[in-house]
Amino acid sequence: MMPAGEPSALQIDRVDSEEGPLLLRLRGELDFESARALSRYLGNLEAGGTLVLDLRDMEFMDSSGLAAILAARQRAALAGGTLHLIEPTGNIRALLERTGLLAVLIGTR
Repeated sequence: MMPAGEPSALQIDRVDSEEGPLLLRLRGELDFESARALSRYLGNLEAGGTLVLDLRDMEFMDSSGLAAILAARQRAALAGGTLHLIEPTGNIRALLERTGLLAVLIGTR
């Protein structure tokens, strides 16, 4: 888990399972500062396989956060893996819809 300095800061909880994809639950805000932290965290994960980001508890995401997710998706694809999002809600879902990325990033697991 990534510690949070304040209630709205980004928190990452890794949910390991013996079968299925690696699931990361994100909580809080994904903005310019926390996007860099997310990129570092994702860069330290083993390449390949399926990575799922659960966004149900995210409060905010700006274009920096979206760029970090897209860059991670590209890195995963280059390593033969995939990255998908689940449960985007509220403003985050609206951002994904406005940018035309909702269907691309939700995909099938």
